[in-house]
Amino acid sequence: MPDPTGDEDHYAGKRHAAEYFFTRELPKVDAMIDVLAAQDNFYLSLDESAL
Repeated sequence: MPDPTGDEDHYAGKRHAAEYFFTRELPKVDAMIDVLAAQDNFYLSLDESAL
């Protein structure tokens, strides 16, 4: 029986978006954190006139 409020399609879309995020984007976070943590302060130590 179809949902008379039309929410079924809305929540199906949300479930698909969450599945995409958890399978494709979330696994990248650890690698991104490692890259950010390894960065030195080279650019922060530059004088503004050098930019």
